[in-house]
Amino acid sequence: MMRDRFVAGIKSEILQKKLLQEDDDVTLDKVFAVAISFELAEINTRELKDNSVAKISPDIDLGRALTLLAQKVSWEQLSKVYGRIIGVLDRLRFLPIKKKMDQRTCIKFCVKNEIKCVDAFRMLTVAYGEATLDRSNVYRWYKMFSEGREDVNDEERAGRPSTSTTDEKINEVEKMILANRRITVREVSEDLNISIGSCHSIFINDLGMRRVAAKFVPKLLNCDQKQHRMNIANEMLDSVRDDPNLLQRVITGDEAWVYGYDVETKAQSSQWKLPHEPRPKKARQVRSNVKVLLTVFFDCRGVVHHKFLPQGRTVNKEYYLQVMRNLREAIRQKRPDLWKNKN
Repeated sequence: MMRDRFVAGIKSEILQKKLLQEDDDVTLDKVFAVAISFELAEINTRELKDNSVAKISPDIDLGRALTLLAQKVSWEQLSKVYGRIIGVLDRLRFLPIKKKMDQRTCIKFCVKNEIKCVDAFRMLTVAYGEATLDRSNVYRWYKMFSEGREDVNDEERAGRPSTSTTDEKINEVEKMILANRRITVREVSEDLNISIGSCHSIFINDLGMRRVAAKFVPKLLNCDQKQHRMNIANEMLDSVRDDPNLLQRVITGDEAWVYGYDVETKAQSSQWKLPHEPRPKKARQVRSNVKVLLTVFFDCRGVVHHKFLPQGRTVNKEYYLQVMRNLREAIRQKRPDLWKNKN
């Protein structure tokens, strides 16, 4: 009987005894439903004990059952049963692999049981419908499994070798960047005839470069000016080491333009507000046109003398002579110890 053939392919002795105890006129659909219910109950019990999800391989019990059924049952009946089994297992998520891999496993099953390729394709169509592999792929995998292949996964592909990220191209890109630090990715891509994406990958991944903006500094000094500053700094350090009190006797000065008012910065104009209050507004301001030149002299104890440039006065040597005379008098009054020691 068809029921006996199906039951003979089941490994569980408990399930076999349960199915054999059914009436003789029981249908295949009922036997199949009982088997699936038993498998679900066994999985739930195992989950409660082990607190882990049990997995059932579709190639073990049901595969043996289908093998025995194929010996006595017509292809039409087998295809219906096979399609029903695969559909139920797929809905219950007992097949964690993709449908493509699942169909390859089914093709391999058909090859092992010497089922013709045309019949295997018909069974897949019943089981998967529109998701079935096309005929050429089914025949191709059937042929590979017939020739002894066991793996249902695709073989690793080497892919087309990259012609843009070779060592030669990387060296050429590096030379172009070192020759012109402001060159763009597009310019390098056009000159070397490689894609912008590959060129950008060479910049970032292979050369470890990134594009940054220049930092603002007060002045850019040439090599002679840098060397002169270094010499003066070394002389000052030598003098301080020889005389620790040297900086207490040094008076230095500086000049700066002082504006009538300074525009508030964004941080200075910020204020707290409640959620329901509107955001404060302020008019755009520009720097004051009124400005005056301020000359300041100071030492380690504070300001010694300051001088504002009078309106309409020209800065020349006579003006600086007058400023130095005023500084000399300020030192005599504010720093009498230095004036007394003539330091």
